[in-house]
Amino acid sequence: MLLAPQVLLVAPPRITRLAGTMVEKFHGAEEKSTQFTRCYARIAEERGCSFLDAAEFIQPSKVDGVHLDELQHQQLAVALHHRVLDILEH
Repeated sequence: MLLAPQVLLVAPPRITRLAGTMVEKFHGAEEKSTQFTRCYARIAEERGCSFLDAAEFIQPSKVDGVHLDELQHQQLAVALHHRVLDILEH
């Protein structure tokens, strides 16, 4: 019998301090992104998925308020690593 793979749903970090071309492109996104955690957590619960809120570990770059810089990518990788190990151990 094959088992379904476990799924980890990751809520993205909140969009902050938009700058440059991102201001127009992501108009209203800062406010909407405050709901990421709640919405993603609800979906994970409804679907029986594991959940990680990236906003607990990282925030977007100050360069544009959307993308991650190198350090944020590293911190996200560490958080994901720990969460995946936790999932696999249970």
